[in-house]
This record gives sequence, C-alpha cells and structure tokens, in this order.
Amino acid sequence: ITKNNQSLKNYILMFIMSLSVVSIGHSSTRPVAVMSKIIGDVKVDLVTQPGWKSAEWGEKLFNGDKLKTGQESFSSIMFLDRSLVKIRENSKFTIKSKRTIKRELDTEINLKIGELNLKAAKGSKFKIQTPTSVASVKGTELNLLVKDDGTTILTVIEGTVAFLNEMGEILATEMTISIA
Repeated sequence: ITKNNQSLKNYILMFIMSLSVVSIGHSSTRPVAVMSKIIGDVKVDLVTQPGWKSAEWGEKLFNGDKLKTGQESFSSIMFLDRSLVKIRENSKFTIKSKRTIKRELDTEINLKIGELNLKAAKGSKFKIQTPTSVASVKGTELNLLVKDDGTTILTVIEGTVAFLNEMGEILATEMTISIA
C-alpha cells in the first residue's frame, strides 16, 4: 500500500509539474497588441512566423515582433492595456512587451527610424529606445521622430516624459519639444 501511495504521489507531482510547464509556455505566447489600422505598405516580422509579410487588420502582435511601414503608409496598434501607437511612413521598430498583471503591460519599443505617436493608458509603462535616446513614459501622449542621422525629436502633448541620452536626463513636460 505504501508503494502504491508513493507511486500515486509521484504521478500527481509529475502531472502538476507538467501543467506548470504548459502554462508557463502558454503565457509567453499570449498577444500583447493587435493591428487596429493599416494603410498602404505595412509589414510585420512575427516571432511566431519569422520573415517579413504584409500586415493584416486584427493581426495579433507578440513580444519580439517587428513592424515597418513604407512610403505613404500608416498603421496603428492597440495594446492590451488600451495604449495606442500610431506609426507614420518609413518607420521601423521592434516591440518588447510583457504582461505585469491582467491588463497591464511593461512595454519597450525600439524605434530605429521614423515617427510614432503614443497615447499611453494611465498606469501603463512605456519606454521608447532610439539610436540616440530613451523616452520613459507613464500615462502620457507624445510624438517621437527619429531622422535618418539618428536625431530624435520628442514632442510631449500631455503629461511628462523622462528623456535621456549620453549627455544626461531631462523631464520633458507637456507642450514642449526636446531634441537628442
């Protein structure tokens, strides 16, 4: 009887461990955003399906996905926390986002070139990395432009943004423009 009880305990323990592994694997494949508008030439390189392809309305985006827009193109992305990112023409970036709690995200966008407008939901955490600077955002609306030479222009529309580069950090307030 003791041997059977031990076997049963081992079986139950293995079953619980396998459920944990399945749920951990499943959580890393949960979407963090969705394509909410596409105009013109918008392409995505998905971690779930590597290789550039045309983006589709309603397409789910995951941590590590890349997006680029062509000439005279536009796209918007709605994140799980209801933050909205509008991407202008000739832009390239990567999404790095993880869920912190049910409908909250900790998101980093690596903007290589181009322009985006972000309206971050209250309580959300966004960091936008460019070749020359970093903008840390909480519940703010801003516009960020990265030029061909890497120059970054931040326009804070509402709220405040911690904006930093190798020279230091400033706290940019609403209705101000900062250049790095």
